[in-house]
Amino acid sequence: MPLFTLGLGIWQVKRLQWKVDLIEQLDKKLHQDPVRLPARIDTAAIPEFAWRKVFVTGTLDHEHSIELGPKTRDGQLGYHVFTPLVRGEGQDTILVNRGFVKREFREAKDRPASLPLTKETLQSKEPVAIVGMLRDQEARNSFTPVNEPEKGQWVFSDIAEIARYTGAEPVLVDQIYDDHPGKVEMLLREGIPVGRNATIELRNMHATYAATWFSLSLATGYMFFRLMRRPSPVTPAQFRGIK
Repeated sequence: MPLFTLGLGIWQVKRLQWKVDLIEQLDKKLHQDPVRLPARIDTAAIPEFAWRKVFVTGTLDHEHSIELGPKTRDGQLGYHVFTPLVRGEGQDTILVNRGFVKREFREAKDRPASLPLTKETLQSKEPVAIVGMLRDQEARNSFTPVNEPEKGQWVFSDIAEIARYTGAEPVLVDQIYDDHPGKVEMLLREGIPVGRNATIELRNMHATYAATWFSLSLATGYMFFRLMRRPSPVTPAQFRGIK
């Protein structure tokens, strides 16, 4: 047992170094200047450019938005708004995660400030320019909930599934919004989606896991040592000899 837990601790230390190196690589990508997405996007190349800042222009197709969640931001419960971005003739339509809205603004009708105000505006589809991060598909595990599009229930960011439902290509950009907290709070009060910060958000619990396994190795090693030092029980023959 001590050797087994020691081995797990060493493995977690190696995983820790791998995660630190990965975060450094992604952070370097994030600090490069934004690049414009090509007209036609090779989805097979997305993992290589994931977390890279990109610049896109087009018109938001609000009629095909979906709300994914629940999510949290600064202790508030809400949803992320995913909207197709129509980039023009000859260019792929992509998905944009426009950001967080509080739960009372989940329904589009409850957040008119984030939508075209009139039918005429909706038809004219004013162009927008967006800076965001290109995202790769998140890993799914056995506990990941299943989306129910027919009920409007989206809980997991399955890029391919959302793209099929909204009519976009399976390309996702997380919109970036960096401004002072007061401005963010004002937008949240009005039900306007607030994009993510330009930071890398990867869980890194390997140091904690390593400390746990090393502690168990030390504890079980000490118990094993005490067990081996324990005197052997006296046999009946030895007991008679003592008498």
